[in-house]
Amino acid sequence: MTLRHRRWLAALLCAVVAGVLAYIPFRIWREARERAITDGVDAVLVAQMENILHNDIVGQREEWPIGYYVNSNDEWSEAFGDYGIEPPLNQWMRDAGEWPAFREFTVDSIGFRAYVRPLHAGEGFVTMLYTEDRDRRLADLQAFVYRRLEGEMLWATSMPCVLAGNENIPVAEYGSSNAGRMKRLYRVGLGHRYGRVMQVIAGVHFNWSLAEELWPAYRLIEGQVCSLRDFRDRHYMGQIRNLQRYGWLIPYLFGASPAVCKSFFLGQA
Repeated sequence: MTLRHRRWLAALLCAVVAGVLAYIPFRIWREARERAITDGVDAVLVAQMENILHNDIVGQREEWPIGYYVNSNDEWSEAFGDYGIEPPLNQWMRDAGEWPAFREFTVDSIGFRAYVRPLHAGEGFVTMLYTEDRDRRLADLQAFVYRRLEGEMLWATSMPCVLAGNENIPVAEYGSSNAGRMKRLYRVGLGHRYGRVMQVIAGVHFNWSLAEELWPAYRLIEGQVCSLRDFRDRHYMGQIRNLQRYGWLIPYLFGASPAVCKSFFLGQA
């Protein structure tokens, strides 16, 4: 293989790696949104179940939401309405034992998510939702964002694309309220201190602390004889040391951009 072919192969491999690394943040975001939406659907299912349990206590059974009474001990179930589907209710109830559980079910290419709520071993209620509701929420979220981008595009990597210099980067507007004006003024100050170019790098800022109630119990477990303030400070400093030691790994694996445009270093040697 000639040197030229090796260079082309190396360039191709770099391009593939760059593409994969650029896609990872978007994939992580999408999976996080899917989990959040699934959690929202599960919360709706739990609320539906509370309604079913309440109605059962007062002797009522409404046709909606989708609900079933299931007694897997006798291989018997009763639907609260005519839903036209036959999920494996008895199997779900047997598998759940005495603990609530979520299940997925598909019939005629239509997906459902179910919440199984045993009252006793092998006996309880099941409620369901169309999973299309969950998928529609994700699609609605994406459509909502894209409709409001006004000609802009989502950028998947943490480093910016081509920049036209520090002065061409606008400072964010937060409205005319006092709080909004203070936010803008703060970012104007950051621009003077660090340059606006540094502010276009994507990142997440969060504050971290542990509940005050933890420290006395933790000190007792550790058997430390010192003031609570010294014990707390020592362990917070230990966390900071670990952050310095291992913190680079997270952005390297999940947030690092594979390349930086040379315009990012405009005016720098």
